Amino acid sequence: MRRKSKGKNIGFTPVNQVVKGVLKSLENPQKQQEAYLFDLWNKLVDEKVRKHASPKKLFGKKLYVRVDDPVWAHELILRYKNEILTAFQKEVGKENIVDIQFQVGR
Repeated sequence: MRRKSKGKNIGFTPVNQVVKGVLKSLENPQKQQEAYLFDLWNKLVDEKVRKHASPKKLFGKKLYVRVDDPVWAHELILRYKNEILTAFQKEVGKENIVDIQFQVGR
């Protein structure tokens, strides 16, 4: 016998609530700045880096980037970090982003 949900969507969020949440988060200046930086990431970083790394959070003036592999994290720190940081600073100003932190994870 199936149990009725009494009109509730179990496990699903109504689309109107999702849209309201997205719009509300975009009103937040921190979220707007993150969205801009994440979009900028796709423009400034080449495709081979984008395959392995993506921005996850802006905390203060530090951009946190998630990397899918420890070897790639090491490569990004040694070979690409200064180049990426300089490109971001050129676009948004040195005072707005002072560091990039690469973290391995999913």
